[in-house]
Amino acid sequence: MGWSSWKERAGRIVSWPQRTFWSSATVEKCAILLARRWRPRMTQALVIGVTGSAGKSTTRHVTEAILQRRLGPGVTTPTASTFAFAIAHAVLLLRRRHRFLVAEVHEGKPGLMPTLGGILKPDVAIITVARDDHASAFGSKADLFDEMEELLRHVPVQGTAILNADDPVVMRMRASCRGQALTYGLHPEADVRAEDVHAGWPGHLRLTIVYHGASEVVQTRMLSEHWVSALLAATACGLVAGMSLPEIARVLEDVEPYEGRMQVARSRDGVVFIRDDYKAPQWTVPACFEFLRRVEGPRKVLVVGEISDTQGSKGVILRRLTREALNVADLIVVVGPWSSAVLKLKQGAYAERVYSFSRTRDAAAFVNGWLRPGDLVMLKGSNKQNHLARILMDRDGEIHCWRDDCGFDRFCNVCDDRLRTVGPPAIAIQPMPAEPPALAGGRGLDYLVLGLGNAERPRYEDTPHNVGFALVDYLAAAYGAAWHTAPWGWHAELTLKGHRLCLVKLRSSMNEIGSKLMPVLASLDLPPERCVLAYDDLDTPLGKLRIRERGSAGGHRGVASILAAAQTDTFPRIKLGVRPAGANMSIVEYVLSPFLPEAMPAMHAMLAQGEERLLFLLQQLRSRPVALDRAAKMPGHVAQD
Repeated sequence: MGWSSWKERAGRIVSWPQRTFWSSATVEKCAILLARRWRPRMTQALVIGVTGSAGKSTTRHVTEAILQRRLGPGVTTPTASTFAFAIAHAVLLLRRRHRFLVAEVHEGKPGLMPTLGGILKPDVAIITVARDDHASAFGSKADLFDEMEELLRHVPVQGTAILNADDPVVMRMRASCRGQALTYGLHPEADVRAEDVHAGWPGHLRLTIVYHGASEVVQTRMLSEHWVSALLAATACGLVAGMSLPEIARVLEDVEPYEGRMQVARSRDGVVFIRDDYKAPQWTVPACFEFLRRVEGPRKVLVVGEISDTQGSKGVILRRLTREALNVADLIVVVGPWSSAVLKLKQGAYAERVYSFSRTRDAAAFVNGWLRPGDLVMLKGSNKQNHLARILMDRDGEIHCWRDDCGFDRFCNVCDDRLRTVGPPAIAIQPMPAEPPALAGGRGLDYLVLGLGNAERPRYEDTPHNVGFALVDYLAAAYGAAWHTAPWGWHAELTLKGHRLCLVKLRSSMNEIGSKLMPVLASLDLPPERCVLAYDDLDTPLGKLRIRERGSAGGHRGVASILAAAQTDTFPRIKLGVRPAGANMSIVEYVLSPFLPEAMPAMHAMLAQGEERLLFLLQQLRSRPVALDRAAKMPGHVAQD
């Protein structure tokens, strides 16, 4: 087949993803088949594959800048390529004018690397670092590391493996490469070595790069020692391409940080943001703490979003990381579905330094109200889950989309929907005073019992979503308490074994229930410790109940809204089990669908038992001090897990 025919076929495959009549499976199969035949014809291009647990994007970014300076035009993958089609697509973009291809190759799925390596057939393979990111997808860490090592097996005899000398696991992979190996790192025996590394703020990373006795001092535009490894790996690749060390050093001085990887951004009013918000494996967080430790002068804020690749309870991990962050930052704001776990730390001297929000919009409203020009904010999270860059964009009035469930990897500043108003309004943050008012004040009520539900849509009645409403309705009927209507919802009063109770149902959606509850509590002179929450719990079997005196939201959006509005987790609660024995529908569909007839006996029995469990909980609370853990609220004290 002639050159023109191959070129036509490659161009056709590249355009296929936009043609809806092709299924993705068909496109991928065809692309892989053609790319395997296309790659051997592109002998003029130096093909580089980059894999590892972290640093791939910056390594690719810097390598591209270096090779463009010497070799000319090339092709790069836009981000880590999990699917075979992404690698095949990059190969098919190659033309005879291109001098190189740099591709990120992801180790995120077992058994994928042989296919990716077979398509790419790299002349140069770079292994950045081997950690246990994505280990849960593999049988063991050893299997994960073997997946990375597979890329080296596709390097030809005349090719080169560029390996991190500071990582023993990576160095053990050397035996799998048939070609030569070039090592890099801080290790004294590395072929490409960094010495005299200095980093801080407001300065940037400076280092001396040594290779075969020659050395170059490089003043980069990067922040922190984060990127020494990536800069050295890219330098090694430039050396393989025939460039001199001084030539490479001049390129390194001009390269800007990759977006969302320790990138400096400034708001219009002078607040400095350090964006490390593309992804946040747990093992990378301490490096951010070390950077903040070295910053002197301005007030320092750390915003922590979704932490990935965690081992163990996310709540426990977030508390531990937050406790460590208190040593390096003035304010810590945690964002995401597990963020309420850190409210346990809001005690004593730390009461006004730790905040929790389940939604990025609420965090943005709080942080931007707290900041002043000259402050420094580090954003550390996973872009796909939190889109923390919206905090900066909100400060400059450049964002109106507040969805947390779009699932897009792309940053919001390049999203077409960024100026489209989407999402509920921000909640009003109304933390209760450190010393709650006397319970005998106001109307003399002892407790408020809030049934969580959604009153705005009648279709939620008799669904698992509204069992909190069902419990307070049951109690009101059992004691003959009349419901009264108020602008904010419905309330009824009764006395249960000497306890004066106010039963409440709020006229609110789950996501906004916190901002509606706090004014009601204030009007009744009741602190959170005297507000019992009753709500559905999918972690508990249908018909069972659990009581707790405090705790995190556990993924419940209504509870998360309440804890965020009050900034405390000291709400007692009755968790009404609604997990079905077996349901042939999604969880969302199940909780919003009426109970099946066969489930009603268990549900009614649970409501009857709810009265008994509520009384037991109230008796426990009466024996406690007015403010839970008051003795622990001493300056400098942080509760331990």
